[in-house]
Amino acid sequence: MSELKGGAYCIKYLLFVFNFVFWLLGCTVMALGIWVRADYVSKQVIEQTGFEYYFAACYMVITTGAIIMIIGFTGCMGALMENRLLLTLNIIFLAAIFILELAAGAYVFSVGVEGTSLDEFLVHTLSKAIHESGYDPKARKMMDVVQSYLYCCGVNNWKDYQDWGKAVPNSCRNEITGRQFDMGCKERFTLFIEEKTGLIGGISLSICLIQIVGITFSVCLCQAVK
Repeated sequence: MSELKGGAYCIKYLLFVFNFVFWLLGCTVMALGIWVRADYVSKQVIEQTGFEYYFAACYMVITTGAIIMIIGFTGCMGALMENRLLLTLNIIFLAAIFILELAAGAYVFSVGVEGTSLDEFLVHTLSKAIHESGYDPKARKMMDVVQSYLYCCGVNNWKDYQDWGKAVPNSCRNEITGRQFDMGCKERFTLFIEEKTGLIGGISLSICLIQIVGITFSVCLCQAVK
C-alpha cells in the first residue's frame, strides 16, 4: 500500500464517506421495499386484484437495496485499505447497480403512471368482477376488499353498478357515516400505486445520480494507488 499525498489523500476519505452514505442509502431502499411489500392494505388489495407485478417491483427494490449495501461496504474497505482490487470491484459494482437502479426506478414509475397498461388491467379486472359479483363469491369478495380498503366504488364511480343493473354494495359506503364513496376504484387504485412506488422510484433514480460521483472518486483513487 503506497502513501497517498495531497488530492489523492483527500479523495481516499471522501470515497470512504461516500460509500458509507451509500451503504446507509442501501439500508433505506431495502427497508422501504420490505415495508411496501409487507404493508397489510397493499397485501390485501394486490392479492385480490391479482396485480402481481407490484410485488415483483418490490422484490426488485429489496434486491437492489441489499446489493447497494454490499457495494458500500466494499467501497469503504477498498478506500481504507487502498486496495486496487476492491476499488476495481467497487467501480464495476457501481456501474452494474447503476443500470439495475435505472431499470427498477423506471419500472416502478411505469406501473404507477396513469395511462399505461395499468389502466387497461384495472378496467378489465374490475369490470369483470362487478359483472360476476352476483354469482361468484370470489369476485364479490375482491370488490368488497378493494372498495372498503381504498374507499372507492365501481370502476369509475358508483353509477357503474346502476348502469349494469346491480345494487350498490355496502362496501361502497363509509362504515361509520354511511356516506357513499364518490371516487372510482380505477382512479383510487392508480393513486394508491403511485403513492407507494413514487417514493421508491424517486430514491432509486436519485441514487443513480449520486453514483456518478462515487465512480469518479473510485477511478481517481484506483489510479493513485500503486
